[in-house]
Amino acid sequence: MAVDMYLSSLPKLETVFSASAADVHMAAVYVPLLFYVSSIGMVFPNGSALALAGHAEVAGMASALLGTLQFTAAAISTTMLSVIGEGSTLPMALVVLPCGVLAVVVNFVLLRGSNQGI
Repeated sequence: MAVDMYLSSLPKLETVFSASAADVHMAAVYVPLLFYVSSIGMVFPNGSALALAGHAEVAGMASALLGTLQFTAAAISTTMLSVIGEGSTLPMALVVLPCGVLAVVVNFVLLRGSNQGI
């Protein structure tokens, strides 16, 4: 799972570089974004399963908390997009990149020494 999270960082970086260019073809932004969004389909379900694995007795409440956190993160990032929106793809890329960097940092800091980051 950590490998997929790290590999999904590459399209995020390329999306930011493509979106920051003045005259860039649409495919240069959307192809890496496709790979990033596709990786979410592997990271979210497996991450949720790993997070709930040690909490079987309160799995329903823990699952509700995970869903709430995901919706909260989505609300914050879309609010950031609406505030910095300028009609280009750069604001979207500038919101996606910090979210990915935060995921990598959390993996290194909070999961250091555990087998859940694997």
